[in-house]
Amino acid sequence: MKKAIQVVLVIFVIYFLLTNPTGAANAVEQIFNWIVDALGAIASFFQSLLN
Repeated sequence: MKKAIQVVLVIFVIYFLLTNPTGAANAVEQIFNWIVDALGAIASFFQSLLN
């Protein structure tokens, strides 16, 4: 069952990339921004601990 869900998910991602490259680029950009924001928040947290 888990393998089937993974296959369906991969097929959906490939379909999304092929049919909507602009949307896929926006999704990747949003994920990247979220990661950068999270790392910035972690750095800010540790900076506040040191001060």
